[in-house]
Order: sequence, then C-alpha cells, then structure tokens
Amino acid sequence: VHGISFLILFIMGCGKSKRMGVHPEQITDEGKKAEAPKTPTQDKKDAPNLAGGHADTFKFFKDGKMAKAGKKSEISFFEDLNNSSSPYAEENKLLIPFIPKFYGIEEEGGKKWIKMEDLAHGLTHPSIMDIKMSDVTYSPDDAKEKVTAHIERDKKTTTFEYGIRLTGMTVRGPAGEETYKMIKEYSANTLDDIKTLIIQFLKCNGKDKINREATESYIAEIRKLLELFETKLSRQIIASSLFFVLSNINKKHSVKLIDFAHVHPLKKTESGSAKDTGFIKGLKNLLTVF
Repeated sequence: VHGISFLILFIMGCGKSKRMGVHPEQITDEGKKAEAPKTPTQDKKDAPNLAGGHADTFKFFKDGKMAKAGKKSEISFFEDLNNSSSPYAEENKLLIPFIPKFYGIEEEGGKKWIKMEDLAHGLTHPSIMDIKMSDVTYSPDDAKEKVTAHIERDKKTTTFEYGIRLTGMTVRGPAGEETYKMIKEYSANTLDDIKTLIIQFLKCNGKDKINREATESYIAEIRKLLELFETKLSRQIIASSLFFVLSNINKKHSVKLIDFAHVHPLKKTESGSAKDTGFIKGLKNLLTVF
C-alpha cells in the first residue's frame, strides 16, 4: 500500500470505528476478526474522547509530501522553525531533526496548510503507531475547571502516571492486510499493555521476531530526544506525539515528533532553569517498554 493511501485509510478508519463503536480487533490466521482483550478503558461508556483526525484535514501528494490544515498556533510554531531572528533559533536547530521535514505554509480553500514530509511515502505495507507524550494535557492558561477535567480523564489512562499513552496503531500483514488496529478513543491501560502492542508493531508484516534494528534505532532516537529535553529546550510541548512508522518488507523505519498546536514557554524557577518534566517522564518510561 502506498504511503498516501495508507494514511488516508488509517485516518478514515479511525473515524468510522468511532462512529460504529468498534473495539480494537485482532484478525486471526483464518481471516476472522477476534475482539482483542478489553481493558477497563475500552468500554465505550468509560473511554475518553480520543477521536482520530478527519480526512478533510489532510492532503497527500505523489512527491512524498503531505499537508495538514493547521491551527494558528501550530502554523506559528512551524513558521518560527527556520526564523534566524527567533528567540528560539538555536534550540529550533536542535529540534528540527526530530520533526518531519517542513516545506512551508500554503493557503487553499480558505485554510492554511502546513506542508511536510509524508513519513510512510514509498514504503510497502507500512505499520504506524502514535504515542501521546507527557503527563500534562492542558495548557497553562486553561481554566481551573478544564484543568481538573483533564487530570481526572488522564488518571484513567497511562498518561497521568507514566506520561505516555498509546492512542493509535495499525499493524499490517505481509500482503498489506490489517492484522491489528487500535483506534484513538481507546488506549492501552498499563505499561505491560503498551509493551505487548509495541512488540506486535515491531513484528509487523508477518514476522516471527521483532525487528531488532528498528528497535535499537527507536531507542537511540528516544535517548537523543530525552537529552534535548533535559538540557536545551525552554518550551513545554503539550499534546504532542511520537509517530512511529515501520515496514519490515522494505526494512525501513522512522520516528518523529508531531503535533505542535500547544507549545508554551516554560516558567523560570528560582534556580533560573525549567524543564518539561511531563515530557521527560514520558520519554524515560517509553524507554522501559522498548
């Protein structure tokens, strides 16, 4: 499956599953769908509202690029990336390697589009995984009631305790068939759940063993990102994800940081420094499940 059509199917599939109330399903060797074991958050009445993206907010192109309809705050973030006069110019240079390649802002149909790299382009039957980072899901200027609601919601998932939440995953078999899918309104309920699903992702395309090269590469990237967050960044990145792509057929893989609609300056402490502790917590715990 081409990267473009694959991602469109993923986005549209998430929306369809949510509307129909479908739980994540695993497909057996006989081709029959068997419902994955439920965790407490997988019952629709208890699951937080984690709906996926909509097809009309993404556009894909044959040259390996895609476009996302951006919010004003995310457009500002991307416009600032290559601004040499930005107060964040130096740390932007360090952050850029961890973000999909950015090709500018375009305006069409009354919307502004962030044009960037399509990470699945050119891969044969790629699998994808979205892990939401940080134990903070609210902005510093949110009302107290909203903050409380977010915290209560996050306590029902792995977000509050561990700073990570696996919110979406599609695993493909050797012929491109969908062998496992987790949609965004459900999430793994424990670190062990996340580890089990990551193993499934690493064994995509019908492999008996995990892709060790991809595993080591992902670990190396997470460690680099952890060092960056611990030593260089002066902003808090909220509601962002690490987006993993893997094709065991092409033997290609990548992981990038996505979603930058909520990026805020960190408040200085008495010592004069500040860190995005929620994101750092998430990166450290993510290392334990790879």
